[in-house]
Amino acid sequence: MNDTLITPSSRECTWGFRYLLFQLIFLGSFISLIFGLLGIPLTAAWLNILYFAVNFIVVLLLCRRFLGATMEHGLRHFLKSLAWAGGGFLVYEAISMGLARVIVLLQPGFSNVNDENLSAISQGNFVLMTLCTVLMVPLTEEVFYRGVIFGGLYRRSRLAAYAVSVLAFSLVHVSGYIGTADPVTLLLCFAQYIPAGFCLAFVYERSGSLLPSVLIHTAVNAIGMLAMR
Repeated sequence: MNDTLITPSSRECTWGFRYLLFQLIFLGSFISLIFGLLGIPLTAAWLNILYFAVNFIVVLLLCRRFLGATMEHGLRHFLKSLAWAGGGFLVYEAISMGLARVIVLLQPGFSNVNDENLSAISQGNFVLMTLCTVLMVPLTEEVFYRGVIFGGLYRRSRLAAYAVSVLAFSLVHVSGYIGTADPVTLLLCFAQYIPAGFCLAFVYERSGSLLPSVLIHTAVNAIGMLAMR
């Protein structure tokens, strides 16, 4: 185990996990309800933009102690953080490209349903969606899946920390399409997120800071959004 790993406090983990459940189950419907009561129509793009913004603000408030400590640690060892970010990104890209080739062999013409949905939603609001996806989402998801889940479990069980955080991260990207996409496609989409979940957790563990994971996540999302342009 890495004794220098900066993790959230017990209180931050508890409230972070509670909010994560609320976010996944209720937040989208809650935002739609509020704007519906106000008589303000919401497009799918604006619903997502507000969803990302609310999560970002809540993360800054709920986990401010953890964020301050982990970013300070990462900046204090900035060259080390950059090295882990660069190395982790290259490993992730290599694994992802190899996995993509296997998936195409298994299902020719395969397309990730989450990427397709994001591309469709972004039409007409590409700049704002890109800003949210590149600037807000990486920090938010890293705090939840690497900080709260991985960091919260790490001191008890390193294996559980990896297993639960990787599975949760992969599942959240496909759960919204259950019932609308065939099971094989969903399973392949799920598999595509496993390398990212593992690499991001490993880089967080080895560097001791969330900063390199945020940088990798930002780069991956930026490349993905540019590919949709």
